[in-house]
Amino acid sequence: MHDHPTECLVIVPSSRAARKLERTMAGMMSQSGWLPQVKTLNDVLRDSTGLSTLDPLAAQAELFSCWRALQEVGDEHQSSAEARSFQSFMPWGRIALRDFNEIDQHLLDASRVFQNLCDIEGIEEWSFADEKKLGNAQRSFLEQYLQLGPLYDAFQKRLLEHGLGYAGLIARS
Repeated sequence: MHDHPTECLVIVPSSRAARKLERTMAGMMSQSGWLPQVKTLNDVLRDSTGLSTLDPLAAQAELFSCWRALQEVGDEHQSSAEARSFQSFMPWGRIALRDFNEIDQHLLDASRVFQNLCDIEGIEEWSFADEKKLGNAQRSFLEQYLQLGPLYDAFQKRLLEHGLGYAGLIARS
């Protein structure tokens, strides 16, 4: 053990591991004393950035709010924005949040990732070269993919303004 355990910080992968390590270290001590600080990596990142973690449902609500705000800016998407409720947005929102989290945790360039996703999906499913020949489902699909970049930027900006974040954004920060 270190001579001054209170000056040490032990970073572990989970809260369960932190509790187990604290119990094990306490059991090894021959007399009363102080243990080092034991924190998860997420706790250390959250402490260093000052951002609070947003729970998943609140994250979806914020994402939906950002998405609606973006829809109001673009006149051509107005009818689809009015047609999509929060309930119908949730499945797509969950996927978008998962993608945003992965992008941030791996420090990827979001605009390049979204462009690559759109290109890959377009090649696999349809050719988007002639938008006039697209059906309603194809057009809706394309619009969703094209919205990911602006939505990602607006969502990050809003969260950071309010001192909030999800795991990936906190790690990126």
